[in-house]
Amino acid sequence: MHFVILYDFNQTLRNALKYGIPMLSWNMGLGLDAIGQYSYYVIGDPFAYISLLFPIDKLELAYNFLVLL
Repeated sequence: MHFVILYDFNQTLRNALKYGIPMLSWNMGLGLDAIGQYSYYVIGDPFAYISLLFPIDKLELAYNFLVLL
């Protein structure tokens, strides 16, 4: 579950530069607000922000590296 949310978080932040920050997300749950959705798993996690340094197609490899780190 954590990787799925991390992947969605990466896509959301990368798209936020073009389209702005979404207020609602229909990708997870039943359409909860985006901040509340990410607050438990990734907002306070410094490794989630380190994962932004990797390309989105290599995020699974980055996730495995960050788990070991």
